[in-house]
Amino acid sequence: MPEIDYGIINEEDDEEILIANVEVQVELDSTYSTGTYKMLFYINDDLSGRTATAEKSFDITPD
Repeated sequence: MPEIDYGIINEEDDEEILIANVEVQVELDSTYSTGTYKMLFYINDDLSGRTATAEKSFDITPD
């Protein structure tokens, strides 16, 4: 399994953030076969202690 990148934002505020965007860039090389893949995100908010999950399916097609 590939290494997961972790990061911490050290800020305190009473305002609740209802929506946060997640942006991801991934480089895939020719070792990946054509087909449908699913990327899973596991999100932990250390400040509030809440967790969430998200998923996105995508297709790899031949050039």
